[in-house]
Amino acid sequence: MNWSDYFEYRDGKLFWRHSHRGPVKAGDEVKNRDGKGYVRVVLHQKFYLAHRIIYEIHHGAIPAGYQVDHIDGERLNNNIENLRLATNSINQRNRRKSSKNTSGVTGVCFDKNTGKWVARLCKKHLGKFVNFEDACTARAEALRSHEGFTSRHGE
Repeated sequence: MNWSDYFEYRDGKLFWRHSHRGPVKAGDEVKNRDGKGYVRVVLHQKFYLAHRIIYEIHHGAIPAGYQVDHIDGERLNNNIENLRLATNSINQRNRRKSSKNTSGVTGVCFDKNTGKWVARLCKKHLGKFVNFEDACTARAEALRSHEGFTSRHGE
């Protein structure tokens, strides 16, 4: 689809080029959000995410197997400089700490069966530790030597 027929990109935002039925007028900013906080638009009875549209306006179609990642993790920051192509694996390395995290540190959890702290990086088991701090140190050292993670991973 030629997104430029429908939208104008300015300063990280999309604006409608033409008026549509209902309240949408030419020049209006696309502001609707989905349940996850991404800006989205309905066009021809389909939902599209604004950051994907913006990426395609500037770079063409998104290749199969790739996603558009917000480098800074801010779902509303759709400036083209903040968007990059990423595989799902790379995109997951740019995630914030899970709301289910109970230790406060990504990749560190308490094993009730052994009474020890477990450190992991991706699927790699880094060890079991008596002290929480030792588990955190092991995780941090492994993260520093592993490529592909952004500086804000797990914050």
